[in-house]
Amino acid sequence: MTGEINYQQFVQWITGENLYDDEELEALERTAPPSKSKFAQKKFDNAQEWCKRFIQAEEYIDNLQQMRKEGNLESVSLVAAKMRFDQYRDAGVIDKQSFMKEMRALI
Repeated sequence: MTGEINYQQFVQWITGENLYDDEELEALERTAPPSKSKFAQKKFDNAQEWCKRFIQAEEYIDNLQQMRKEGNLESVSLVAAKMRFDQYRDAGVIDKQSFMKEMRALI
Protein backbone atom coordinates (compact mmCIF):
# COMPACT_ATOMS: atom_id res chain seq x y z
CA MET A 1 0.00 0.00 0.00
CA THR A 2 1.22 3.49 -0.80
CA GLY A 3 0.17 5.19 2.44
CA GLU A 4 -2.43 7.23 0.59
CA ILE A 5 -6.17 6.82 0.38
CA ASN A 6 -8.60 7.86 -2.31
CA TYR A 7 -11.69 10.01 -1.80
CA GLN A 8 -14.06 7.08 -1.30
CA GLN A 9 -11.77 5.57 1.34
CA PHE A 10 -11.55 8.98 3.04
CA VAL A 11 -15.35 9.26 3.14
CA GLN A 12 -15.55 5.75 4.53
CA TRP A 13 -12.97 6.57 7.21
CA ILE A 14 -14.73 9.80 8.24
CA THR A 15 -18.29 8.43 8.21
CA GLY A 16 -17.59 4.87 9.29
CA GLU A 17 -19.84 3.68 6.49
CA ASN A 18 -18.56 0.76 4.44
CA LEU A 19 -18.88 1.90 0.82
CA TYR A 20 -17.07 -1.12 -0.62
CA ASP A 21 -16.94 -4.82 0.01
CA ASP A 22 -13.60 -6.45 0.94
CA GLU A 23 -12.80 -7.43 -2.63
CA GLU A 24 -13.28 -3.86 -3.90
CA LEU A 25 -11.15 -2.47 -1.06
CA GLU A 26 -8.32 -4.86 -1.92
CA ALA A 27 -8.50 -3.77 -5.56
CA LEU A 28 -8.35 -0.12 -4.52
CA GLU A 29 -5.29 -0.80 -2.36
CA ARG A 30 -3.49 -2.37 -5.32
CA THR A 31 -4.34 0.54 -7.61
CA ALA A 32 -1.62 3.15 -7.87
CA PRO A 33 -2.89 6.59 -6.91
CA PRO A 34 -3.21 9.07 -9.77
CA SER A 35 -0.56 11.72 -10.05
CA LYS A 36 -1.57 14.86 -8.22
CA SER A 37 -1.16 18.47 -9.05
CA LYS A 38 0.45 20.73 -6.48
CA PHE A 39 -2.98 22.24 -5.81
CA ALA A 40 -4.55 18.81 -5.19
CA GLN A 41 -1.66 17.79 -2.94
CA LYS A 42 -2.03 21.01 -0.92
CA LYS A 43 -5.77 20.40 -0.52
CA PHE A 44 -5.12 16.81 0.56
CA ASP A 45 -2.47 17.97 3.06
CA ASN A 46 -4.90 20.58 4.42
CA ALA A 47 -7.57 17.91 4.89
CA GLN A 48 -5.10 15.70 6.76
CA GLU A 49 -4.07 18.61 9.00
CA TRP A 50 -7.73 19.44 9.72
CA CYS A 51 -8.37 15.82 10.73
CA LYS A 52 -5.35 15.82 13.04
CA ARG A 53 -6.49 19.04 14.71
CA PHE A 54 -10.04 17.71 15.07
CA ILE A 55 -8.76 14.57 16.79
CA GLN A 56 -6.50 16.63 19.07
CA ALA A 57 -9.43 18.90 19.98
CA GLU A 58 -11.56 15.88 20.84
CA GLU A 59 -8.78 14.49 23.06
CA TYR A 60 -8.40 17.91 24.74
CA ILE A 61 -12.12 18.08 25.49
CA ASP A 62 -12.11 14.51 26.83
CA ASN A 63 -9.16 15.33 29.09
CA LEU A 64 -10.79 18.56 30.27
CA GLN A 65 -14.04 16.77 31.11
CA GLN A 66 -12.13 14.05 32.97
CA MET A 67 -10.24 16.65 35.02
CA ARG A 68 -13.48 18.47 35.86
CA LYS A 69 -15.03 15.20 36.99
CA GLU A 70 -12.04 14.09 39.07
CA GLY A 71 -11.75 17.55 40.66
CA ASN A 72 -15.49 17.75 41.48
CA LEU A 73 -15.68 20.86 39.31
CA GLU A 74 -18.48 19.74 37.01
CA SER A 75 -20.81 22.39 38.41
CA VAL A 76 -18.33 25.21 37.72
CA SER A 77 -19.13 27.14 34.56
CA LEU A 78 -16.19 27.18 32.16
CA VAL A 79 -17.31 30.58 30.90
CA ALA A 80 -17.26 31.98 34.44
CA ALA A 81 -13.85 30.41 35.06
CA LYS A 82 -12.46 31.91 31.86
CA MET A 83 -13.77 35.34 32.80
CA ARG A 84 -12.25 35.15 36.31
CA PHE A 85 -8.84 33.98 35.07
CA ASP A 86 -8.66 36.29 32.03
CA GLN A 87 -7.00 38.95 34.19
CA TYR A 88 -3.93 36.71 34.49
CA ARG A 89 -3.70 36.02 30.78
CA ASP A 90 -1.19 38.74 29.87
CA ALA A 91 1.21 37.72 32.64
CA GLY A 92 0.87 34.04 31.69
CA VAL A 93 1.23 32.96 35.32
CA ILE A 94 -0.77 33.03 38.52
CA ASP A 95 0.46 32.65 42.08
CA LYS A 96 -1.07 30.07 44.40
CA GLN A 97 -2.83 32.61 46.61
CA SER A 98 -4.56 34.27 43.63
CA PHE A 99 -5.47 30.89 42.17
CA MET A 100 -7.08 29.75 45.44
CA LYS A 101 -8.94 33.07 45.75
CA GLU A 102 -10.39 32.73 42.24
CA MET A 103 -11.30 29.08 42.74
CA ARG A 104 -13.08 29.81 46.03
CA ALA A 105 -15.10 32.50 44.26
CA LEU A 106 -16.05 30.05 41.48
CA ILE A 107 -16.97 27.17 43.77
